[in-house]
Amino acid sequence: MKDLTAAQVAAVKTTGKTRVSPGLYLHVSGTGRRWVFRYTDPKTKRVSEKALGPCQHVTLAQARAEAATLAGRIYKGESISPKVAAKGRGTWGAMAEEYIAHKEKSWSRTSFIANDYALRRAFPDLTKVALADVTADVLRETVLPLWQKSPVMAKHVVQTWRAALSYAVDCEMIETSPAAKLLKRLPEQGHVTKHHPAMKWEDVPAFIARLRSFQGTYVSARALEFIILCGSRTSEVLGMRWDEVDLTARLWTCPAPRMKGRATHVTPLSARCIELLKGQPKGEYVWPGRNGGPLTLNAIASLMRNTLRVDDVTTHGFRTTYRTFLHKHGCPVDLGEEALAHKLVGAAGQAYLREGAAEQRRPWADIWASHLEGKPLAGNVVPFGAVANVA
Repeated sequence: MKDLTAAQVAAVKTTGKTRVSPGLYLHVSGTGRRWVFRYTDPKTKRVSEKALGPCQHVTLAQARAEAATLAGRIYKGESISPKVAAKGRGTWGAMAEEYIAHKEKSWSRTSFIANDYALRRAFPDLTKVALADVTADVLRETVLPLWQKSPVMAKHVVQTWRAALSYAVDCEMIETSPAAKLLKRLPEQGHVTKHHPAMKWEDVPAFIARLRSFQGTYVSARALEFIILCGSRTSEVLGMRWDEVDLTARLWTCPAPRMKGRATHVTPLSARCIELLKGQPKGEYVWPGRNGGPLTLNAIASLMRNTLRVDDVTTHGFRTTYRTFLHKHGCPVDLGEEALAHKLVGAAGQAYLREGAAEQRRPWADIWASHLEGKPLAGNVVPFGAVANVA
């Protein structure tokens, strides 16, 4: 079999490994193109691989030269298994820390929390294991209980592991990823649709009244009322900075990088929202935590579970409550979806983004705030029968 030329290598588009010359392969994947040296270890007699680096940094000539050098060492009976390049990179925890540091600037706060949980907090014992000892069987046994108990979360964990271990391969911490075929080694799961438990909109005013009794003590109690008033995602509210708020115009503009949909979202603020904001100290974050950073998701969860003794609804479920209230009282479907920062489908829906949807939504934000105060609804609310059902 003839060796490939540089032009032939450049023309390879097929995903997978393509032989270039003896022992040298081009690996094309969704994460890029890189060189791989395949060999039979002289000690273990197992076929193994060694990453030689990404194509944009290592030329064909350099890759061929490195492959020839490695082949010579193997011929002499040497082992070429990769050694840890720096002290501390040899454990799962060290790899996870390095990967997170490499990626966190591109992640939203929500993504950071989820990925940090998958790599470090969910399985603390795994962080102490030497990376070379992490096999597919180890990963399978680690995630299997979660896989059976919480399928959606477990799938995210596995996907995060695969991304992190792919990074480890590229950085030559390991030769191959033990998570590459992990999903095939786990039991099949049926289709899982998980809905966040929500409170009935009729019951929320009483809940708000109880919540306010703790607002002199807990900033989390004030933040939670703001979350409910705006129908916003918890992480987006907790990450609020003062430069996003216009108290005069009564608007909060959440920048695209912090939004789940990666699109800037403007929320009209009711009088009660303004009242809550004016009670907060001025600093970097509107809802500061104890360490100077933003209030954490755990603080809100603790408030719900331990202080309010509410465990049959979730904070995210209040978004469903808000949308149900708007629907039943005649709010146009597109405005209701935009209130929740859901992506609007079609030209007509996207027009709301261009034509000042925040001001069109303001009356509905005020109606919702009035309802939470326990006040009777104004007479200009559209009757339920006048609006089409929400899909």
